[in-house]
Amino acid sequence: GDAARGASRPSVAGRTTSAHLRWGTYPVHASMRGHVVRVHPGDRIDGRYLVYEQTDENWGVVGWRARDEVLGRYVLLTTFHPDDPRARSLVASARDAANVTDHRFVRVLDAHIDRPTGFLVREWTTGQTLADLLGSGPLDDDGARTICQNVAEALQRAHDKGQHHLCLDPSSVWITPDGEVRVRGLGTAAVLRGVQPSAAGPARDDAVGVGRLLYAALTGKVPDQTSSPLPVVSMVDDHLPAPRQVRAGVSPLLDAVAVRALGSGRTHRYPPYSTPGEVADALRRVGGEDVDARRPVVTTNHHARSGDVVDLATPPARTRRPALDPAVPAPNAPIVEPADRGTEPPRRRPWMRMA
Repeated sequence: GDAARGASRPSVAGRTTSAHLRWGTYPVHASMRGHVVRVHPGDRIDGRYLVYEQTDENWGVVGWRARDEVLGRYVLLTTFHPDDPRARSLVASARDAANVTDHRFVRVLDAHIDRPTGFLVREWTTGQTLADLLGSGPLDDDGARTICQNVAEALQRAHDKGQHHLCLDPSSVWITPDGEVRVRGLGTAAVLRGVQPSAAGPARDDAVGVGRLLYAALTGKVPDQTSSPLPVVSMVDDHLPAPRQVRAGVSPLLDAVAVRALGSGRTHRYPPYSTPGEVADALRRVGGEDVDARRPVVTTNHHARSGDVVDLATPPARTRRPALDPAVPAPNAPIVEPADRGTEPPRRRPWMRMA
């Protein structure tokens, strides 16, 4: 049936493995072959969620637009087989993610392992993914900065609660019709894809994820292969080119933030950012200290190469160049004047002629 389609072995880091089989275009645990639970429009899950239509199918789970008949609202319903070896970890991660109350995360409303199907319920999000927006071209500097600043701030709040994402890419970030930034997959995406924190730690991994978003927003291309449909940038002399090398006109400040977040610079004067909060701080300095991170991000005209103007609030005037390093004072900090030297005579210089 459907589970038997495309049972070829995928290549992982140059090797083939039988740990997963292909279901459609996405990997499914081999132990679940032939045990895929099929839900159909019109079905009622848990006696409460009326299924309307399928929205996606990846990583062995299926997403649906459904209606919560108790509260009278649309929800995103994700179904999976209750015997899936990831099921318990998936539900546990979803419940932990629900403790992060930042409005920029898509909230988890319900999660159960039940028969005939396990399910997660999240709030319904309208709008477009960042990947969809970038399909028409890169964003301008202000749009890219503000979106990534929102994501970085939200991730730092998640890390403060002991949660991480690990799988951040343009497909996991949504822009709502009123310009709000929403992040999907906190805690759950890593479980579904079998991703573990690297040796550098989850905070550094998510800082790299924000750098990946910023790189894509500035160039329209991703620096490495992700689940998004965007093209992968070509290497230059076996090194990742900086955003300014990919697209002309990119702000040198944002270019430096992206390179430092990714840790891809060959001659950068500062070490890579170690947390999403450090990336957020750098982006705030680029935009000005009094930038409201919750203001609308993108409305209609948002693409840099189209010649349209981004509909964003005008950033405050800056009196001097913002610093990228957290140790450097903020751009609006008072400038300390040198001490008064009083009546001290000027120092003689070798070229001064004496009377």
